[in-house]
Amino acid sequence: RTPPWPAHTLGRRFSCVPLKEARAISVCWPLPPMSAHPFAKPELYLSHVLGHEGEGSLHYVLNQRGWVDQLSAGPTQPFSDSQLFAVNISLTPEGDEERDRVLSLLFEYIDLVRSA
Repeated sequence: RTPPWPAHTLGRRFSCVPLKEARAISVCWPLPPMSAHPFAKPELYLSHVLGHEGEGSLHYVLNQRGWVDQLSAGPTQPFSDSQLFAVNISLTPEGDEERDRVLSLLFEYIDLVRSA
């Protein structure tokens, strides 16, 4: 069975020049198809944990630094053999200047969730 996203296509970073002012980061991951766990729905659990806005959350930390306008997380594209999960972060002008630090905090938060 061939994976839908071969390893050499993962871990890429793309920057786009927008036609109008836009300050956003989208990070996507392939996940098993929704049908793999129809009752557990782990992608919805991840959506809740990564998109949470309460104290100690990624949104809370970014908001305290004045870097985020909006953060959302969830499955974006279902396929028959996989699905795409995304974290979308709308940045303030200050957050736009700190893109690398925002990404670093995102991955630190994901590591924290993994270790819990």
